[in-house]
Amino acid sequence: MPGFSRAMLKAQPFAFVTLSCPLAQIGQTMQQGFGRPGAAFSAPAGPPLTHYRSPGGKVVFDLGFPVREGEAVIGLRLGPYDSISGAYDVLLAEMRALGLRPARDMWEVYFSAPGTAPEQMRTEVIWPAAA
Repeated sequence: MPGFSRAMLKAQPFAFVTLSCPLAQIGQTMQQGFGRPGAAFSAPAGPPLTHYRSPGGKVVFDLGFPVREGEAVIGLRLGPYDSISGAYDVLLAEMRALGLRPARDMWEVYFSAPGTAPEQMRTEVIWPAAA
């Protein structure tokens, strides 16, 4: 094994599924698990990755692929989480108006702390365009 070196990591978008299993079953679980995030993304940006959350007798880990950079439509929504589906309707209409096709994956970023009044909850909704 080559020597170790210190490095600065760059942020990297990562699409994944979280799995857990006994350590003795990790190989089989990984083999089955890599098909799940791979099927959700048509063009991963690189080789598969594993992010380990807890080593030991029962291992918890994320399996996935780096995600390509590209265009997206992003909206900041104010309001309760239970009615956020309307934000996706607005984003989809905006994508179509811009001549973009929506990708299969989308995500949300939550800016409000637990206990925030529902009408003051801030959520960023991100929907990438298909390549």
